[in-house]
Amino acid sequence: MSFFVLLLLFIFGYFIVWPVVRTLMRVNQARRQFSDMMNGAYGARRPSSSTHRPDAAPRRREKKISRDTGEYVAFEDISCNVSSESSADDNATKESFVAEQQIVDVEWEDVK
Repeated sequence: MSFFVLLLLFIFGYFIVWPVVRTLMRVNQARRQFSDMMNGAYGARRPSSSTHRPDAAPRRREKKISRDTGEYVAFEDISCNVSSESSADDNATKESFVAEQQIVDVEWEDVK
């Protein structure tokens, strides 16, 4: 009878306990790989033991362009007043505008 109990424990361990343990190990490995991937994606670095100072604040980056540098342009409003005064010289040199027809360079043909 003790051989039968030992055989049942071996079968139980081989077919039930070992697959559960193996699955938990794989889940833990996948979780660790995902965590390492996310830490690498966001630029998190694991500090080495010689340079790591837990009490040191992270170094602040300086701006590449200072606040006083820029392309500010001062402007002023200009009012446009159209005068209706005309002189004899304006009438003589008056240019005329002639609108041209629209140029069509493609002839369409229906394909059947």
